[in-house]
Amino acid sequence: MTVVMPGNNGGQRAEFTARYFVESPDPLPKVPDIIAGEQSSGTFLELPGETSELKQRARARVTRIDPQAPAAPA
Repeated sequence: MTVVMPGNNGGQRAEFTARYFVESPDPLPKVPDIIAGEQSSGTFLELPGETSELKQRARARVTRIDPQAPAAPA
């Protein structure tokens, strides 16, 4: 899965790309959204002044998902 996350570049929206290799018991369509949300805000808790608009603007975007075969048991 490839996730593009906003960075801070002097007030401009700079982006960088991160690649994740994930195994999860959750359904594949749900996992990228969870990771993008967690990587964007930096906290699991609601913060004072953190509006829905701010969260949406700062949210990471999932740009690609490449499903792989499950890993063999260890």
